[in-house]
Amino acid sequence: MPEELSHKRIVINAIAATAQVIVVGVSYVFLYIYLLRTLGESQLGVYTLVLSTSSIASLANFGITSSLVKFVADYRLKANHEELNKLIFTSLISLIVFFAALIMVAYAFGWFIIEHVVEIDKDYVQLALRILPYSLLCLFINELGGVFISILEGSQRNYIRNIIYIVNNLLFLVLTFVLVPKYGLVGVAYAQVVQSSLISIAGFFTGKSLLKDFNIFKWNWDKAIFKEIIAYGSKFQVVSIFQMLYEPATKTLLTKFAGLPAAAYYDMATRLVNQLRGLIANANQVLIPVIAHAAQNHMDEVRSLYRKALSITLTANIFLISAILGFGSLISFFWIGHQEPKFVFPLCVLSISLFVNILSGPAFFCSLGEGKMNLLVMINFFIAVANITGGILLGFLWGGKGVILSWGISYAVGSLALIILYQKGIKVKFRDVFSIKEDAVFFLISVVYCAVTVYIFNHFNIQYNLKTLLINIVIYLVIFIPNIFLNKNLKLITQKLLHRNTDKD
Repeated sequence: MPEELSHKRIVINAIAATAQVIVVGVSYVFLYIYLLRTLGESQLGVYTLVLSTSSIASLANFGITSSLVKFVADYRLKANHEELNKLIFTSLISLIVFFAALIMVAYAFGWFIIEHVVEIDKDYVQLALRILPYSLLCLFINELGGVFISILEGSQRNYIRNIIYIVNNLLFLVLTFVLVPKYGLVGVAYAQVVQSSLISIAGFFTGKSLLKDFNIFKWNWDKAIFKEIIAYGSKFQVVSIFQMLYEPATKTLLTKFAGLPAAAYYDMATRLVNQLRGLIANANQVLIPVIAHAAQNHMDEVRSLYRKALSITLTANIFLISAILGFGSLISFFWIGHQEPKFVFPLCVLSISLFVNILSGPAFFCSLGEGKMNLLVMINFFIAVANITGGILLGFLWGGKGVILSWGISYAVGSLALIILYQKGIKVKFRDVFSIKEDAVFFLISVVYCAVTVYIFNHFNIQYNLKTLLINIVIYLVIFIPNIFLNKNLKLITQKLLHRNTDKD
């Protein structure tokens, strides 16, 4: 692929990813406001716990859909169309067999997990069991559609995937408003099934269009390819297993030590920070096929891409995390209707830990592109074990706050370890990436702003209204906008884009 075309697609994919995160984030704001006020915090807690419980069934994918991005990129680079068709067909059949078996097991034992492991309130057990089958069905449909979505990602057509998700997320929001008044929480489950089905159908037709002579009805299983994707995917799946222990384990412990409402507000805080994280993470994700190409012959290019990605990530990271911390209380008021400590506390803890995790994004996606799975397995194993053991210990000491603190500390320490170990492997040092004069000053300004803002909102009688919001926005923009343009790599990319546009004119 020509360098200019590759660069252009990276920019387009990053912009589309940002658009998806914004649209999905805004839609979830309205979704949670509606569900919280229509169904209540306890039913919202049931919904989030069932989603977390059913996600355990995704163990059945053995990392196949996640590994496909790398393999599709590799096969397309070699222009091996026949092998690419075998890869997609083999992956699809494997997932159907694996998922059909594990979902039946998950459905059979789901009641035990909900009643005895999660220890959900008895008044809501039957409601949870009613929506569990729909949650498992969505998972199955999503995984099958994920095979064809991976073709888009491996071909650097992420923007098509983003458009599919944007349209279907808006449809999901509309269906929820229509179905919830009639069917209650089950209406949300119905809406999700429709959303998952349409995403998979769209993924099938758009992904298939990038294949040559692919026929889903032609038996094209390949044992060698199966072993190849399982060998790589199994390591990826180990990472996924540990990552799946994050949210379900944290919500389970939180429900045990603080109740369903705490789990609901924690889920809202998690959704918010993860959507904002996606503004950067989804942009970094487009590095996977690019790094997969570069890692074969050009390690200097890998180092250059990593340094630029990390430098720009720091600037965007400070901008976003400072906004979450600075506007936390206002977000609570306008989203929930009052300043809710069960929402604001996890929001602050998650934001601080997420700051470190976002910085580890380039290291994570570059590791995927290079196939360095052992490093990711080790880091995610540490985070999972530290989160569960710390959550139990701190939960007994400080209740729900202890569980949230355990997760925040585990996540931050593990993410920092990933950055250090990956940079050691590619022989890159922090001083090669960051400027003490520019980046350190920007970081210090952010720390002071966040500390002062959080202190004022929690120790003074602030009036929560539109005037307060506008004043805070103006202060935030005056402080942070000038600092964004100090990033040397961001300026360099902007200059290149302007230069190219000038040449075209």
